[in-house]
Amino acid sequence: MEEKERQLQLEEERRNEERRVDTLKIVEDVIRREKGSFSKAEEDVPSHMPKITDVDTDDDDVETEYEVWKLRELKRVKRDRDEREA
Repeated sequence: MEEKERQLQLEEERRNEERRVDTLKIVEDVIRREKGSFSKAEEDVPSHMPKITDVDTDDDDVETEYEVWKLRELKRVKRDRDEREA
């Protein structure tokens, strides 16, 4: 009886591993297709437009950005407080 349960457990583990491998293959295929479509879409961008790889999203001046955000947030808090009091 224990041997049969052990065999069933091993069979279930084998099926789970097969499903995992199949899932990984599907994900790899989807990524490959999306990467190809992304490259194709980037080729279709007119030459006068910046490509996605040309856009710099790094904030160079983090301290200034933080101060601007802090000022905006303080104004929002003050505005909210004034609206509640009114």
